[in-house]
Amino acid sequence: MKTIKTNYPYLFFVPFLVFTLSLILPGCNKKDTNLEYQLLNRYKNEPLKYKAAKFLLDNMGMYYYYEGEQLEKYKILYESLALSKQTPVEITDSIKKMYEAFNPSDLYKKYDKNTLSVDFLSYHIDWAFKVWQEQPWGKNISFDDFCEYILPYRIGDEQPEYWRECLYDQYNPLLDEFRKSTHSDDPVEAARVIIKYLCAQNFSFTTQIPALPRAGATLTTTWKAGTCRELADCVVYICRALGIPCGIDQMIMVGNGNSGHLWNFFLDKKQQTYYCEFPDPEIRLPEEYKIMKCKVQRNTFSINREIEKELRSKKQKPLFLEYPTFIDVTAIYNPEECCSVSLPDNVLYNEVKTGTPVYLCLSSRDQWVIVDWTIKKGKTIRFKDMGGTGVYRIATRTNNRNVMNSDPFLIAGDGVAKFFEPEEELEEVVLFAKYHILRDSLSIRMRGGVFEGANEPGFQSPDTLHLVTEIPIRLTNTVYTNSPSSYRYVRYKGGTNSFCNVAEVGFFTAMDDSIPLKGKIIGTPGSKNNNGRNDYTKVFDNDPYTSFDYKERDGGWSGLDLTKPHTIKKIVYTPRNRDNFIRKGDKYELFYFKNNWVSLGTQIAVSDSLLYSNVPKGALLYLRNWTRGNDERIFSYIDSKQFFW
Repeated sequence: MKTIKTNYPYLFFVPFLVFTLSLILPGCNKKDTNLEYQLLNRYKNEPLKYKAAKFLLDNMGMYYYYEGEQLEKYKILYESLALSKQTPVEITDSIKKMYEAFNPSDLYKKYDKNTLSVDFLSYHIDWAFKVWQEQPWGKNISFDDFCEYILPYRIGDEQPEYWRECLYDQYNPLLDEFRKSTHSDDPVEAARVIIKYLCAQNFSFTTQIPALPRAGATLTTTWKAGTCRELADCVVYICRALGIPCGIDQMIMVGNGNSGHLWNFFLDKKQQTYYCEFPDPEIRLPEEYKIMKCKVQRNTFSINREIEKELRSKKQKPLFLEYPTFIDVTAIYNPEECCSVSLPDNVLYNEVKTGTPVYLCLSSRDQWVIVDWTIKKGKTIRFKDMGGTGVYRIATRTNNRNVMNSDPFLIAGDGVAKFFEPEEELEEVVLFAKYHILRDSLSIRMRGGVFEGANEPGFQSPDTLHLVTEIPIRLTNTVYTNSPSSYRYVRYKGGTNSFCNVAEVGFFTAMDDSIPLKGKIIGTPGSKNNNGRNDYTKVFDNDPYTSFDYKERDGGWSGLDLTKPHTIKKIVYTPRNRDNFIRKGDKYELFYFKNNWVSLGTQIAVSDSLLYSNVPKGALLYLRNWTRGNDERIFSYIDSKQFFW
């Protein structure tokens, strides 16, 4: 494999001085002060390249990257994620011990306009034009889309690199047969070939790494390891090197989650959007995206001049609006549910003058994060292109801080704001989780799974003891069977596309038994990444926080050889989980919202549920675990169930 030519060579333990001596790009000096003149002069006889160069120059002023000894040392993280059998947390802890915790304040910020050379920018311009003009689908890519989604030499704050030629040489041959096909004029079809290939390679996805600057082309395309950001960046570099218009769509906050998320988009020959979440091999239409999409932004290289103009004279802007390099594409992802909402200004705690920016916030745990903005006009506050269903608050800015200025309210597809108003009447609530189980996807995988009994070790003619038809919503789930037969072999077999995800299973001979049957553990060998941490034996280790994660989507099972037949009258099971169910022995505190979060008291859990009898009806609720964990989410109590927003 070729090595991508980079200004910052991929060496982890070389002293920082060596790196500075080996830089290809010159630093800021006198000859760089006339960068614009030199670059435009180079293309004075090539009108289209001249326009492309002008596009980069007009928008590169706010881009920068970081340098620092600690950053170079931490680059080993991506190789370790890809090759090590340790967990991401273990890898990160090991690197922290070697180099101390990553501290962004130890890095040096360097601006592109002061450090990039004419040769560097010309390299990217010339290669971008080469692939745009030579690929059969290039004729269906507009110049504007080319500038935004093929031409840029960077994605964010990564260190600059000469990455195009190497990636072109590596991946372009994969498209040789495709270029002979009848649909070779469609860039999305070309993207399908590349994504299918990438998904067949080794990759490592995790959310458990430090908040580092972007990794850059060499690291992301070599190791294909990291968070959704690194995996999405990998796809962008490869596709742009091949002339496929590709970029990143994102949510600052997922509508019903505690963090942001990003993924790739592609444009087809009619400029229609498609999306992909590598390592998922499917490329789909945006309306098929199932995550709650309250506000979606498309990253651009250029500054959004409309937003810049409207907010130019305004102070107190949040960081993401200082240099707005995005466009709002919420309507593309919510073609039927997208709506506008208008609110009277009497919903505000404090008066806001006409012409003042007002901000829309989504929740992150018990805090609120700005995701959109508008300018107050008269006595109305109007937000456009609201997608899906979400719970929001309105904020203003004072002393460069967010100040909450309204109660929480729910917006559904009808565009009507419904405020949460705690009633005088109290109700009793039973709580099973602090975070919505349906969103973590693991419990969902038990639906369609089956518990079986047999008297042959291969389960050639098994009897069904229980079919899981509902998604488990609590840690400990008990079912009773009516089978009169006795079985030597019992098992749980995962449903379709489930990876046989299950944490714990117990088989009992009587309904009132408290001790499960023992036996030899049997099952299908192999687990995800073959690391041995999630094999079939974890189903019977008496630990509800370890689990079976089979190496294949289908066909996995885990069971017991009981050595002699037993009747099975009761089954107790725990779904694979991320430790967000109520945990016995942990300390919890329930809050409801009335101007602020108001405590309803603390409890030490004595089982897998909590009971509170003093909860105002209609209130927005939040359950905190003071013992462990970070995933906690606002919710309502509707029809005797928790409904997480």
